[in-house]
Amino acid sequence: AVDLDHAFTQMKAFYQEHAKGPEHYAASVVLDSNAGDLGEASGAPRILTATFPSPMQACLPEESQRVPFRIVLPQSEPWAVVVICGGTADETFIYRQKAFAEPLRNSGVASLLPMPPFYGARRRKGQYMCFLSSLSDMVLQCYAESVEAIALLDWARVRYPKALLGMVGISKGAGVVIGSSGHVHRDVAMVPILMPSSPSVLATGSTVHELSLEALGASMRGEGPTWTDVRQLLVDTLESVGSP
Repeated sequence: AVDLDHAFTQMKAFYQEHAKGPEHYAASVVLDSNAGDLGEASGAPRILTATFPSPMQACLPEESQRVPFRIVLPQSEPWAVVVICGGTADETFIYRQKAFAEPLRNSGVASLLPMPPFYGARRRKGQYMCFLSSLSDMVLQCYAESVEAIALLDWARVRYPKALLGMVGISKGAGVVIGSSGHVHRDVAMVPILMPSSPSVLATGSTVHELSLEALGASMRGEGPTWTDVRQLLVDTLESVGSP
């Protein structure tokens, strides 16, 4: 079971450590030996893949404790570095790479594309596709995405000290951008795209038919809480745990 109180405490501890400077978490982002060369003299655009331990690893299942991320670099030293956060069900790097990172690379901007917890290679054991197993997993995913994005910004600040920093995200990724940027020390450009007005959109928008409300006790036979009752409870819960 996910202990959200413990996860919230871990997230606050991360923000406090981050406030002391970028060096601590920048040092934790140690690129794998297969990540390649980050040097400036290659003369060609580079696309590298690496992982680092999540600052929230104590709260995550073993299969989610490391953060795979893709680095898309321009031909020379980047003048800016952007963390690109994925939307709901984005389990690969392809869309973010093609839609954002490669056009930015052509303008001399480097991009960092982290994989969220419970997606792709970080799926919880037994999880079906991109569908999270519980509401607490969704909240934990949001907490972890926020601190992992900031850890990458810390690494970029140390690795490319002259570069401007930014974050961009679409849909759920836009929520991560908003939540993360308010805790980043020093300047960061923030570009949320298609930002939902509330986390309750997960129970009222296009994903509503992907929710297993029956697993939460909803009944269509009048033998207990109705589908509408359970959905409203879920909306109220999302508003209380996910809103500022």
